[in-house]
Amino acid sequence: MGNVSKLLKIEYNMWWFKEHNFEKKLYKFFKVKKWKDKALTYNPELFSLKDYSLKGIANTMCKAETDHLINVLISLSTLLFSLIWGQLWIFALTALFAIAFDMQFVLIQRYNRPRVVRLIIRKSKTN
Repeated sequence: MGNVSKLLKIEYNMWWFKEHNFEKKLYKFFKVKKWKDKALTYNPELFSLKDYSLKGIANTMCKAETDHLINVLISLSTLLFSLIWGQLWIFALTALFAIAFDMQFVLIQRYNRPRVVRLIIRKSKTN
């Protein structure tokens, strides 16, 4: 499911991807700045300024966020297996761990993207 976003028209300036007022407090609470550079990146070349424009990188960040949010929804769907086999607590626990894993990447994308967008705006004003 990691490439579902390729099927969707996703752009960094869409409403969903804009920074919301509450987010900065959320990033401070989770201390995103301290650990964001330690997380794995599936394909770091997709975020290279040598190979891509700032707009391309911002769009890639939105696509990565979308992919991870889809993975979160899939994680929640595993709770349905508890209807077949019981043991809700096991499925809830694994869903929770899977959600936490994918949400770290959502937080990183949402934390970094406003800086990239500010650079895009700054660059467009100088041109």
